[in-house]
Amino acid sequence: MCSVTAASIAAVVGSAISGGVQNERNLKAQGAAAAENASRMDAARADAQFRGNVAAGQVQQQYGAAEAAQRTAMASSGLAAGSGSYQGILSGTAQAKSYEEANSYANAAREALGYSREAADYRAQQKAIDKERIWNVANTLVGGSSQVASVWNQQKARKGN
Repeated sequence: MCSVTAASIAAVVGSAISGGVQNERNLKAQGAAAAENASRMDAARADAQFRGNVAAGQVQQQYGAAEAAQRTAMASSGLAAGSGSYQGILSGTAQAKSYEEANSYANAAREALGYSREAADYRAQQKAIDKERIWNVANTLVGGSSQVASVWNQQKARKGN
């Protein structure tokens, strides 16, 4: 009878440990995936910022070329460089350039902020999973102990009968 009790207890302990180990592996994989996703969002954020800088540079080049073409056209038409029309056209071009450049930076900043928030969410998820891993160990120990006690009591009750 004692060997049956020992075998039953060993089976319960083995099952509890096996379940706990499998849960630990799953949680560890989920935590690693969350960390990787956070890292990817950080890279996407940096890429968005870089693309914003590139877009602003393209705006500067585009409007620089437009301004040069305007200056050339005005000079060839005989407009005086200090005239109101001349200054008005160049001022309008400069304002459009400033708007487009600021818009490029703002769009990139909004996109980068979204990626930063996603990265923060993934990091929070990873912390929650790490806490869950600790509770998994405790649950495995308590649950396994409870099952062992139950088997022990069942065997003890059978012995008494």
